[in-house]
Amino acid sequence: MKRRETAEEGLYHVFGKCVGGEMFFMDPEVKEKVIQTFQRAKPKFSFIIQNFTIMDNHYHYSIQTGKGESISDIMHWVLTIVAMYINVRFKRDGHVFGRRFTSVLVKSLKGFIRLFKYINMNPVKAKLVDKAEDWRYGGLWHFKMKNMSLIGGNPEWVYTLYSKNWVQEYRAK
Repeated sequence: MKRRETAEEGLYHVFGKCVGGEMFFMDPEVKEKVIQTFQRAKPKFSFIIQNFTIMDNHYHYSIQTGKGESISDIMHWVLTIVAMYINVRFKRDGHVFGRRFTSVLVKSLKGFIRLFKYINMNPVKAKLVDKAEDWRYGGLWHFKMKNMSLIGGNPEWVYTLYSKNWVQEYRAK
């Protein structure tokens, strides 16, 4: 098993998928539970969610860890709570996530901007919304609604990087 690349106070693209392509997150209550679980984790761990999107069968987060904090510890706690909830909610047992989550260290401003755009455009690419800020289960929607209980750590200009041109560029590919 390949070791995760880590850094003190690192910025990570964290993502994972439900086992077998299951659509556990299709249920809005499950998406809300994921958001609530990350909110519950904030006092337990030192981290900032800079951006996120929760799709029907996978998730993407941009997470900045605090000093001495482990991305693995944060995600283990969150995903364990979410998996237990899903198993109870759907009266099932067993694995909820197909593999361990993936975390990729973001090492540059260009990488951060590319990640921010990629996370935002997931629901647009899936044709769930026309504009990323309309996806209720994403960072831009939370910013638009001035709900900063989950996201933070970015200067306001980062959230305003999004433009309709991104949608046109993404659809042109």
